Amino acid sequence: MKNIYELIVIDLDGTIVDAHGNISNADKIAIAEARTLGIRVALSTGRVVDACRKYITELGLDGVHIFFDGALVYDPSLKDMIYSQPIKTETLKEAIAFARQNRIYIELYAIDRYFVEEINWADKIHREFFGLHSTLANFDDIAGKETIIKCELMVHNDAEEAKYQRFIEHFKDKLRGSIARTPAYPDVRFVNVVDPRVSKGSALEKLAEHLDIDLDRVMAIGDGTNDLSLLEKAGLKIAMGNARDELKSIADHVTLPVDKSGVAAAINKFILEGETGRGKPRPYDGMDGGHMKFRIVVEKDPETNEFSAYCPELPGCNSCGMTEEDAVANATEAIKLYLEPSEIGKECTGKVCEVEVNLD
Repeated sequence: MKNIYELIVIDLDGTIVDAHGNISNADKIAIAEARTLGIRVALSTGRVVDACRKYITELGLDGVHIFFDGALVYDPSLKDMIYSQPIKTETLKEAIAFARQNRIYIELYAIDRYFVEEINWADKIHREFFGLHSTLANFDDIAGKETIIKCELMVHNDAEEAKYQRFIEHFKDKLRGSIARTPAYPDVRFVNVVDPRVSKGSALEKLAEHLDIDLDRVMAIGDGTNDLSLLEKAGLKIAMGNARDELKSIADHVTLPVDKSGVAAAINKFILEGETGRGKPRPYDGMDGGHMKFRIVVEKDPETNEFSAYCPELPGCNSCGMTEEDAVANATEAIKLYLEPSEIGKECTGKVCEVEVNLD
């Protein structure tokens, strides 16, 4: 039976990425199993492209995703831009002048880097948690020369709250601000400032049109107020157990929190085990025991020095680690959860490990 949902759109922070910056194996496996049914999976986030690459790799995803809170619909692997709505140059120059006059810390984001005029506490968060490195610049040299897709304000105390409110009030007809959060920094609000026409919901419309999928056949999962428009457009609206009350109030279903693999619980319920699904398939169901062998391939990112490990035969069993051993161990654990073997062993030679499982 054909599944009634053809696309799952998932927010990142607080939805599938937990307070430690990790995605649970249960979430990875559920997404991989949904994809074996031919269901497309896309991320929808306020993050910039580079801050999402490791998660796209870890989940084994390809294709188009939503970035910059909806200002960019983009395929990172092909560098194919489906939709972009940058901030108007005139408005950007006004925002820069207002920020300087009122001593408001502001960041400017192009598609592949971000600019600051000063280094403060926010730089450490971007560098250590999101893997982003700022470019120190005079904003007068940026406005009109770089395509700026979003600005970002950072709020973590009452003084910054007052400045944020003053900024948003001043530009209420020219810019839109939406608040994003991550469990890793519960006291910090990341304010995405974009063109007023931008939202995750409008970006979902562009994505669905590109994929030729009706919005009624989209399942959207989120946790923050910037996910409101996303869920409003989707046929099936899923709020995380840790979601804001505003999101829960419009949801069709409230799943488990991010630290309890709420994404996996929702996919299992409505895609894999629900009445509209085909049961919970595994690629080797029906085999009468026996030994199987899989490869785990290890690669190193030259920029971050982080290792990624993936199993070509099992697209959901990808993982990352700061050492080769950690990456392989995490991928092996994912295979164990996926196949539930009675025995498992591995032997590594160079950058390839051979994993042998016993399904008896």
